[in-house]
Formats: sequence, C-alpha cells, structure tokens
Amino acid sequence: MKKLLLSLCLIGGLSLTAAALPTKEGALKQFQSGQFDKELLIIKVRDSVSLNLQNRNAFIDGAELPLPANTSLTHLFSGSAARYAAERAKFQGRGRTKAPAHLEKFMALEFKNQPTVREAEALLKDLYGNSAVEYAYFEPLAQNATFLNTSDRSEDKERKEREEKPVLKSSFEEKQFYLEAAPQGVDARYAWTLNGGTGKDVQVVDVEQGWQDDHQEFGKAFWNNGSNSKTNDHGTAVWGEVASKNDGIGTTGVAFDVAFGFAGAEWNGDWKKLHVSIGKAVDAAAAAMRAGDVLIIEQHAPGPDAGKMTAVEYYPAVFEAISAASAKGIIVVAAAGNGSSNFDVEAYEGAFDIEERDSGAILVGAAGSPGANHLKRLGFSNYGKRVDAFAYGENVTTTGYGDLFGKGAKDVAYTTRFSGTSSATPIVAGAVAALQGVAKAHGEALTPEEMRQALHLTGTAQQNKADENIGSLPNLRELHEWYLARHSK
Repeated sequence: MKKLLLSLCLIGGLSLTAAALPTKEGALKQFQSGQFDKELLIIKVRDSVSLNLQNRNAFIDGAELPLPANTSLTHLFSGSAARYAAERAKFQGRGRTKAPAHLEKFMALEFKNQPTVREAEALLKDLYGNSAVEYAYFEPLAQNATFLNTSDRSEDKERKEREEKPVLKSSFEEKQFYLEAAPQGVDARYAWTLNGGTGKDVQVVDVEQGWQDDHQEFGKAFWNNGSNSKTNDHGTAVWGEVASKNDGIGTTGVAFDVAFGFAGAEWNGDWKKLHVSIGKAVDAAAAAMRAGDVLIIEQHAPGPDAGKMTAVEYYPAVFEAISAASAKGIIVVAAAGNGSSNFDVEAYEGAFDIEERDSGAILVGAAGSPGANHLKRLGFSNYGKRVDAFAYGENVTTTGYGDLFGKGAKDVAYTTRFSGTSSATPIVAGAVAALQGVAKAHGEALTPEEMRQALHLTGTAQQNKADENIGSLPNLRELHEWYLARHSK
C-alpha cells in the first residue's frame, strides 16, 4: 500500500521554495505552534495522478490512502472536476499569471478530535512516503484584518438598546473623507457622474467571517455561501464602505449600485464548530461570479516572517483558488495584512515575487487618514513590491460597531473607527467596482491584468519611504482618463 508524501510548514508559516511549494521541515513545530488549525490538514495530490474519494477512503492511482480513525476526507473545493477542467481549458495565459492548478486534486483531512503530538508525528511519518502527493499543510488560523474590538457588549445591554432603537434621519457622508476628490479620497463623487460609475452591473463578494445582513443600508445579498458567524460587525463595515445606499441617510458606498454578496470563512469558532478553508470560500464565491466582478478578501494569516500576519495568498490552496478566479476574469482585491512585514525579505523565499508567483490579485496596504500621517504607510501595514494600492487604515466611517450611532442596535449601527488593511481594502475595491461599472457601460469588462495596470499608472502617491511600498491611493478621475485613453485606441 502506497504511503503519502507530506511537506509541511515551519512554525509561523510555510517554507517556500522558488516554486512556492511547502517543504517538510518544521511540520511538528507548526502543529504545536498554536497558529494553525490542528484539526484540518490540506493535502494536494499531483495533477498527473488520479484521485478517487469514496466515503472516508481515498484511492490515489488505485492505491488506498490509509487514514487515522476519527478523521474524514473530502475534496477541499466543492466544484466538479468537469467544471475545473472547463475553466482551465478557457485559460489563455494572460500576462504572468500561470494557469491554476487542478483544484479537484486538493483534499481536506479533518480530525474529529485533535490528535496528540505523538499521533500527528505518526501520521506525518506515514504521509511522507508517497510521491503521489505534491504537498500538504495545516490550515492557518486566519483573522479579520482589523483592530476593532467590540467584546465589551453584553446581551442585556444590547437587548435594552434594541428595544430603544434610535431612528437615524441624518447623513454621515461628510465624515467619509475617502469619497472626496484627490488627494483626500478616491473621488467617488466624480465617478457617480459617469455612466456606470456607481458600480452598476458589477457583482461584489466579500470573503468574510460575518455580517449583519439586515442593516438599514443594505439590500438583499445577491448570494452567500450559508456560513455567517455571529461576529458580524466586520463584514457589515466592509459592505458599508462599498455599497451603502445613496439615500441621504447614514453612509454612502463608493460604488453603491453594485450587487453585494458574502462568502463566510470561519474556523472552529466558539459559535459553531466548523473548519472552512478560506480557499474553499474563495472558490465557492468565484463559482457564483462572472468575468469583471470583484471579489474582496478581508482575512490575513500567520506568515513566515517571525509569525507576523500576512496576505492569505501566501498559502498554496488560497493562491490557487485566487489564480483560478483571476483566470475567470474576476478582479480579486485582497488585504495585504496587518503584520508590519516586508514581503521582499528572505523569509518569504520569493512567495511575493510577481515574476515567479502571480495570483492576479490586487493586494492592498493601509495609510494614514487626513492629518499628520496622511498618505503615509501605517506601521502595522504589510508592504513590498507586490503591494499594488493603498487606502485608509484608520478613522474610516462606515456601517457597524455603533460607536458613531446605534450602539447595540446592529441594523442601524455606524462607526468612525473602522481600521486596518480591512478598512483600506473595501475603499480600493469600491474604486475598482466603479471603474468596472464604467467599462460595463461601454459593453466590456476590464481584466484583472488591466485593472492592476490601471492602479499602477494612476493614483495619489504614497508619502513615506519608497522602500516601504504600498502603491498609490486610487483616483477615479485619473482612472477614468486612463480608461478613455485606452478605449479610444
């Protein structure tokens, strides 16, 4: 009976070769680190071998894979082999984006009970033996890329405030500096004067842990994957930045006419025991989307730079899911993460070298809001050559949390304190959706490569050290001029 080859991560992250694949070093250290889900192992079978899952058993090239008791094995991604084959067949190899791996060859091994170190060591010893498996690693414990904490809420206080729910009759737009013209904002109001510039005919999905779907600013989500945690202020704030109603009350989204949806990604949370891979959430969302739509990723995860939080595309299953979405023509806009980490340092071993490994995504850093730190990289923001754009990582006014209005009454809650690369990413995504709406009004959809190029060639420049690159702040007036020049050719 064949054994499997398992290549695992170093503590705090994966060790990547030039090909950006996990290595076997540090497997048990990773298992013991506390930064990874000890009950969820991602296994990638080589594209060239056959894989057949039957009940809890797996057969690789006809040989059964021995599994420990009290485990279950499933396909990591929920799509059919036929779907993935058809999507690969359509891939044209645009730019430097490689064709995605065979997503049907990823497996998720879930432990019903957390294994001991001895059991994990024995499993790894067995798995290392078979070259049919390309790599494997434990799922990183990702988090929302923000700093806000609302854990001081009590059920009694929330119940009382809901019973006394205030009614909002005024607008907070004057606090949304990110809507203003450059250099203060992305010039959303200019975009709103353009045909399609409100994000019309664009679908946006946020990969997120949770959201308040009955907030007064929102319509019905056009799609969700059915996984919504109870920690829902974060997703509510993201939705508000992009798609709050334009009704003169509360906040207004950068691209308020988009259709908005969610892909919940929750790991073994207190509210319900789940093991949902972020890569799986990305793939599920991509299946519901069209070329030209916008997929937001609001998570970050522990990385190889001393365990600092990094962009989730560092991990191969997420990278391949993003690559597949990009190949489909979906614009992926992802948080670079709040790790104060330089993506160009040796610890990453080229994982963010776009010449070697390009998912097609737009990575977003965070800068200071208007004031002393305006347009300067905030100390927590990750940075490096791979970061494409930035927006504001502090003092962002949006829906949720309740410090500005509606504390405890979540369907009318607003904040002025949304932060992190979490608050920056939706601003960039909103600008992307607005520009895409203009393109849609002209009967086309910009590709991920074109959108990223547009952001690189335009925008308000970063104001601090060039060796701490986080790109530029989108400027929709300049983006529109770029589009007109391109469209006239």
